Amino acid sequence: KEALKVSEKGKQTGIIEAIIGATVKVVGAKGGTVTDSKEVLVLISGHNKARAMAAVVEGGVSQKWTCSALQMHNGAIIACDEEACGELTVDTYKYFLDIEKKERL
Repeated sequence: KEALKVSEKGKQTGIIEAIIGATVKVVGAKGGTVTDSKEVLVLISGHNKARAMAAVVEGGVSQKWTCSALQMHNGAIIACDEEACGELTVDTYKYFLDIEKKERL
């Protein structure tokens, strides 16, 4: 279940922190949604998130993997470690490595 926690500083600045389970933390603007944000950064770490990573990046936009809606977001960035890429197809993995390599130049 999702638990919402608004800190004293958050009440002053309009920031809401949502803690979902023990592994996900979302900080967003009060009164809006993540998809309304100009920029979104998603951090995915570990092999236990590999299935979710593959569903979000390679699957279609779905209610089951709500993060997949970020496929339609122009300011979304997904940062992950190699273990989280374990379920991606080789072509997808190589495609994103190539993009990263070009961005570093």
